[in-house]
Amino acid sequence: MASSFSASASIPTRKYDVFISFRGEDTRDNFTSHLYADLCRKKVLTFVDNNLRRGDEICSSLLKAIEESKLSVIVFSENYASSKWCLDELVKILECKEMNGQTVIPVFYHVNPSHVRNQTETIGESIGELELVTEKMEKVKRWRAALKEVATLTGWHSRNIRSESELIEAIAGDILNKLYKMSPGHSMNLVGIEEQIKITESLLCMESQEVRIIGIWGMGGIGKTTIARAVFDRICNQFEGFHFLANVRENLRRYTAVDLRNKLLSKILDEDNLLEQPPSLAVAFTKDCLRRKKVLIVLDDVENSRQLQELSLGVHDLFGPGSKILVTSRDKQVLIKNGVDAIYKVQGLNNHDALRLLILNAFKKNCPKRDHIELLERMVDYAKGNPLALIVLGSSLYDRSKEKWYSALNKLGKVPNPEIQRVLRISYDGLDGEQQQIFLDIAFFFNGAEWNHAVKVLDSCYSSLQFDLSILIDKSLITISQNTLEMHDILQEMAYSIVREESKNPGKRSRLCDHEDIYHVLKKKKGTEAVEGICLDISKMPEMHLESDTFARMNSLRFLKFYHPFYFMDSKDKVHLPLSGLKYLSDELKYLHWHRFPAKSLPRNFCAENIVDLTLHSSRVEQLWTGVQVRFVFAMECDNLVSLPSFIEKLPVLKYLKLNYCKSLLSLPELPPSLEFLEAVGCESLETLSIGKESNFWYLNFANCFKLDQKPLLADTQLKIQVTFSSSSSSREVTIILPGSEIPGWFCDQSMGSSVAIKLPTNCHQHNGFAFGMVFVFPDPPTELQCNRIFICECHARGENDEHHDVIFNLSTCAYELRSVESDQMLLLYNPCEFVKRDCISQYSGKEISFEFYLDEPSGLQNRCKVKRCGVYLLDE
Repeated sequence: MASSFSASASIPTRKYDVFISFRGEDTRDNFTSHLYADLCRKKVLTFVDNNLRRGDEICSSLLKAIEESKLSVIVFSENYASSKWCLDELVKILECKEMNGQTVIPVFYHVNPSHVRNQTETIGESIGELELVTEKMEKVKRWRAALKEVATLTGWHSRNIRSESELIEAIAGDILNKLYKMSPGHSMNLVGIEEQIKITESLLCMESQEVRIIGIWGMGGIGKTTIARAVFDRICNQFEGFHFLANVRENLRRYTAVDLRNKLLSKILDEDNLLEQPPSLAVAFTKDCLRRKKVLIVLDDVENSRQLQELSLGVHDLFGPGSKILVTSRDKQVLIKNGVDAIYKVQGLNNHDALRLLILNAFKKNCPKRDHIELLERMVDYAKGNPLALIVLGSSLYDRSKEKWYSALNKLGKVPNPEIQRVLRISYDGLDGEQQQIFLDIAFFFNGAEWNHAVKVLDSCYSSLQFDLSILIDKSLITISQNTLEMHDILQEMAYSIVREESKNPGKRSRLCDHEDIYHVLKKKKGTEAVEGICLDISKMPEMHLESDTFARMNSLRFLKFYHPFYFMDSKDKVHLPLSGLKYLSDELKYLHWHRFPAKSLPRNFCAENIVDLTLHSSRVEQLWTGVQVRFVFAMECDNLVSLPSFIEKLPVLKYLKLNYCKSLLSLPELPPSLEFLEAVGCESLETLSIGKESNFWYLNFANCFKLDQKPLLADTQLKIQVTFSSSSSSREVTIILPGSEIPGWFCDQSMGSSVAIKLPTNCHQHNGFAFGMVFVFPDPPTELQCNRIFICECHARGENDEHHDVIFNLSTCAYELRSVESDQMLLLYNPCEFVKRDCISQYSGKEISFEFYLDEPSGLQNRCKVKRCGVYLLDE
């Protein structure tokens, strides 16, 4: 009684989608295994008990698995009723159906349902035999009642569908439909768009085998992506391949269309050995595979028709029968020109749903205060149903006094034209002066930037940055996604509009990012002390010859960024300076990023004390000046750079130093203890470097530096690994990459190839982790997009029956900027993770374990890295 009460009192957590009950000797290796495989292909989390059953009582783990499943499938076969375990499972499943509403699907596999219901033929004989040997007759009564009940449920009969593959496909489809209908997740956090989701889904004509391409059209922030994502999440399991390609417009600024398309092809084909390297639609076999596969693709935020044409994915005959494509765009013509089958225009929320969404964000619950209702209704009227505007406006008023609400309403009333940007402006006006400046800086210079990097630079400008950033996040003005700082397009456009309002003259505005405005200001020397930052996409510019005093009047300049987009391959210099270079740059500069800086040095009188980030990719610079605040120095592909200033060792906060492919660089002076990250890949002339005794590095990459004297570095590394890390709790992974084909001799356990085995000591609970070494080479030059490599080390222990190996742990480390590694390179790795230490390893004391090393490569691009040698070093306390 107690257990029944407990079950009815609380519904257990649903860990599995499906539980399959079956008689192993009848269907384990045929029907059940095929059904299980089909459900797995459809990404349905399915529990199947693959253990041989012994004893009379069903184990508690099986009972728990039944309770934790949303749906149960019972495969009735000839000998099902001869198993006490199967019958106990059946009773438990029907108990969960009664108590928790679990869905049950019976499958009568070569068994007549009437025989189950009436317990005749083999079913009756089996239950009769069990009755003779079972002491508890009450249990037999429950078995018989369960058989009778389940036979009355709607299910599947193998005799009605001759082909077993068709039967399995039909059952799997039935399961997916039932899981979809019982899933609550889609509408829990979505307000007012359920009807729009249904309309969009109906346009896809899911029952039809026709390939359908549907456009979702509407203004920014109206909910196009939200609807597309909701539809995708609901129906993706009904397809053989699926992928949601987010932010197409933004991604095409960073990557080529071919790269994005190849990524998508790898996802939807999901075959390791199917594709060319890289996958290509030019290969007839790839097209043939696509035409045989039912796929679902979402292309989110397509800016123009050219993008769809370059992706080559808006073509009906490219995909298999029943495939569906969703394309979202702000521009209706993009969809029309690409011949979509239908266009759905996203509607704004009605007043009722808009009020719900506003309340949810303004009060973080569904019940507002009574005296706020009128204020809320007036704000809803102002927002005109734009979800993003409602979210931002509601967040800005969260936990504010009623007086602040009235103040915000007064501002609304003063705006004659209730456009979305002006609604969003309310949140901006609610910031203090410094928060507004941070918001504008992010919009102009750091939207899409790596979070930690942006924080380091901005922190040098503002006194309470972390608090102010939290305010911006709370007000939904910025977001952090996968360690990337992001701002919605509408909000960024609002920031541009705010700065344009500062002056009709671009040279008197605080920030510049429009290439035409920048060209006018720099070419005509119209810049003033009002200019605090310039962000220029050089690829959009014509050639421009600047004078040495171009920046002379810009005394307040904090950010100067001249950059090429990732995909821009033009090697021609577009910005030119006189031979004498620049005479002046503002001493207020915090962030100097100038791709292809055309002078040999920075201005002689330039005081770099405030510089935090100095980035001079592919520049002509021969000398670097850095200040005491500099944290990042990126001077890659500077062919004329011979050395660094000796005083670099005295820089107290320098953490990142990138000097890749500086082919003339001869030596590095003693580096500061603060330095954590150093890349000098491909510095083919580099001979010497000096790392102080107090060094604190965690990543050093000297790949392809063939002239480098490695002895001091290897000696320092050996000291760190054998002494420092063994005797302390170092909390940072350390990775070192050097050219060479030999792992240091103090790695006692070494082996040719990609794996090495060692026997652990009997007291291995006293060890303090592992250091790893490997020698690798890439037989084929990698593509540009693959220059960041992830190496994996897996640790295995032989199982008790010697038939398989248990994975004890796996580690990964990223090696950056490995564009071309045609000769042997050595990687040394120390990882202090706790699972590499005592608790995980101690149970294997005195036993043999092995380590496997390999490169984690994208689908279709495997076997491009060869591990030639590997080694392990066990750290003792």
